[in-house]
Amino acid sequence: MTSVFPGAQLYMGKGAESRRGEGNETNQAEASMASSPQQGQAQGGGGGWTAEQFWSLLDKADRRFARVRDLPLFGRHEPEEYGKAFRIYTQLWRMQQEHRHRLLDAGLRRWQVGEIAARIAHLYYSQYQRTSDTALLSEAFVFYHAVLDRAYFLDDHLGGPTKHLRFLARFLLVALLLARRAHTVPRLATNIRALLDESKKTLQEAEYKEWKHVVQEISRFLRADSSFMNMRPLRYSYAFDHPPDTLPTIPPTVKKRGLLLSDAILCSYYHNEVLATKCEELPSNGMMLIYLSAAGEVGSSGFGPDTSERVVSSFNKFDISNTRPINSKEDNEPCLWLGCRESEGSNCIYPCDLIPFTRRPLFLVIDSSVSSTFKSIHGTEKGEATAMLLSPSSRSSSVGFSGDSTRQSGSQFTMFLTAPLQAFCFVIGNNGLDIDRDFYNKAEELLSLSLNEWAMTLVASTSLLPVWIEVLGDPLLRRLLLRFIFCRATLSLLKASNDKVECLPSCVPPLPESVGEESMLSQCCVMRVASFFGATDQFSFSEVTTWPDIEDATSSGGAGKEL
Repeated sequence: MTSVFPGAQLYMGKGAESRRGEGNETNQAEASMASSPQQGQAQGGGGGWTAEQFWSLLDKADRRFARVRDLPLFGRHEPEEYGKAFRIYTQLWRMQQEHRHRLLDAGLRRWQVGEIAARIAHLYYSQYQRTSDTALLSEAFVFYHAVLDRAYFLDDHLGGPTKHLRFLARFLLVALLLARRAHTVPRLATNIRALLDESKKTLQEAEYKEWKHVVQEISRFLRADSSFMNMRPLRYSYAFDHPPDTLPTIPPTVKKRGLLLSDAILCSYYHNEVLATKCEELPSNGMMLIYLSAAGEVGSSGFGPDTSERVVSSFNKFDISNTRPINSKEDNEPCLWLGCRESEGSNCIYPCDLIPFTRRPLFLVIDSSVSSTFKSIHGTEKGEATAMLLSPSSRSSSVGFSGDSTRQSGSQFTMFLTAPLQAFCFVIGNNGLDIDRDFYNKAEELLSLSLNEWAMTLVASTSLLPVWIEVLGDPLLRRLLLRFIFCRATLSLLKASNDKVECLPSCVPPLPESVGEESMLSQCCVMRVASFFGATDQFSFSEVTTWPDIEDATSSGGAGKEL
C-alpha cells in the first residue's frame, strides 16, 4: 500500500482495528489521524510555517483532486496522480493538526477540515475501486466516520446541502461494502432522508427529484437486504474468511493452468430489481458503434450459396431455452477470427453474438470476407433496426489492391472509410509518392464536394429509412456513411471489378436509389475525381450529356466539410 500512496502510513496504522466491528469509530479515527514526529518533519510540519502556505497548498490540493476525480475508475496501471494527490493531502492534514488554532484564527472553517478528511476518504475509496483491496476501503470508512461523528459539515452554509448529501451517500456505499449494517448504515440512511426533507425548499426542483430517487433506491435496497443483515459477504472478508495462503489447494500433480479472475462483467435485470440501473443510465439518444475488421473463416464446406439460410436457422440454436448441445464447427457457420487461430472457439465471433447489442440503437461495420453473413442480424434485432456497413467478400483485382488477401497489407474497405482519397489513389494504381501537395489538396476538395452532394441528396430523400436518418445526425457516423457511398460507387464503376457482387460492399437496410452506385449522381461524383487524376479509362460510365466542370467544382464554396 505504501507504493500506492507515498507517505500515507500516517493513515494506515489502525486499519485492522477498524475491521473488528462497530461502536469504536471515533477512537479509531483519532488514532488513524494521529501524527508521528518523524512524518511531521518530513511533510513540512516544522518551523517557518505561515497561514499563507496552508491556503496555497489547499488551492493546489483542489486542482490535484479534480485531476484524480476525472481519471477512469478502472485500469491496469496505477496513475501517478493518486500518489501526488495523497502527498498533498497528507501535508494539509498534518498542518491543520499541528496549527489548528492559528488556522481557525486565520479563517479556517470546520467544514473545510471535514472536506479535507472526506477527500482523503474518497482517494482511498477510488483506489479500492481500482485494486479491490479491502484495507483501503476500511481506511476510507475511518475518515468518513470521523467527518460524520464530528459533524464537520453542519456549519457549511456556502456549499449548501448538496455537498453534505453527496458525502452521506458516498459514506453509505462504503459502509454497505464493509457490511456495517448494524448501526452505521441505518444511521446514514436516516440522515440522508432527514437532510433531504430539510432541504426541499433550498434545492432546485430537478436536483431534489434526483436525490429523492436516490433515497427511494436506498430504501428499496435495505428492504431487499434486510433478511441478510450481517451475513457473510460474497467478497473475501477478514472477519469471516481464512487467509488465502491457508486455503487448501489442488495437488501439484494435477495438471492445471492456474487461471486467476482478472475482470468480471456482471449483467442482471429483472422487474423491480435493485443496485441494476445501467440501462437507465444510458442516454436515451445514444447509439453504439461496433467496428469489426478481421479475417473470416467458414467450415470445410466453404461459403456456399445456402449460407444465409444456414445462419438464419442458427439463431434458433442459440436460444437459451434450447438444451441441445451446440457445435458451431460441425454446422460450418461462418465467423470472424479475432486472435490466433490455434484457439478456435474463444476467438470466434458469430452473428448471433451481436444480437444482445441490438437492444439499443446500433451502428455496425464489418470488414471481413464473411461480412455478408451478418446480414442475417437484420430482422432479428431485439430493439430498433441496426445500421450495417458490410465490406466486399473479395478484394478488387485493381492495380493498387491485389485480390489475394494474404499478400495485401491492410484493408481496402477500411481504407475507404478512413482515408477515402488515398484508397481511391490505390485503386487506380497511384501510390501517392509523387503527388504534389497542392494537387492532392485540390483533389480533396473535389471529393469533399461529392460527399456533400450525396449528403444533400440523402437529407432531401423521402425514402430514407429512420435508422439512416438517425445516422445522419451524428458527425462521425455521417462521415462513415458518406465514405461508404463513395467506396461502393467507385468499386461498382471500376472496370476491374467487372460488376462482381463479391467485390462490392453493401449496407443494411438499403439506402435510397438516388445515391445508389448506378445513379447519375454517383457516376458524376466518381467521374469528377477520376477525371482529375486522369483515370476515367479505368471506369465504366454511362453516356451523359454534361459532366461537372472540375474548375468550377474546386472553386465552389463549402468544400472540405464532409471529407
